[in-house]
Amino acid sequence: MTFKLEGYDITITGDSVKEIVEKYREVSRELNSALGSKTRPRAQRSSPAPGRRSAFAGGSVNSKIIDLVESGFFDDARSLQELKDELAKKGVIKPITTLAARAKEVVEAGYLERDHGTVDDRKLWVYSKSKKPPIQ
Repeated sequence: MTFKLEGYDITITGDSVKEIVEKYREVSRELNSALGSKTRPRAQRSSPAPGRRSAFAGGSVNSKIIDLVESGFFDDARSLQELKDELAKKGVIKPITTLAARAKEVVEAGYLERDHGTVDDRKLWVYSKSKKPPIQ
């Protein structure tokens, strides 16, 4: 994962999302201290390289979707409405438009696959667990 900051870029790798987040926090603290900054640098996530794992903060919608992937929710193809309903059960209330963008990011990170499906005679995107695990 590469964070593009004002004046420098930071690339952090790790074996898990939690590890990458912790490393980022540590590097961020050290940079703030070394640069004498009293404000926290704002990181912008760059697009992950194809097939590369992207770090998503633990409380983000993306991380909640990845949790569902790992729990088996996406073993069968699921629509965005099904995703919305499942996240709502866990207290995460987001509009379909937000979930569509977040699900696409999780697809790009390699956790999910997206395909055309039909639900109630309507064509729409359905999401299922990727057959190839994301590169860590």
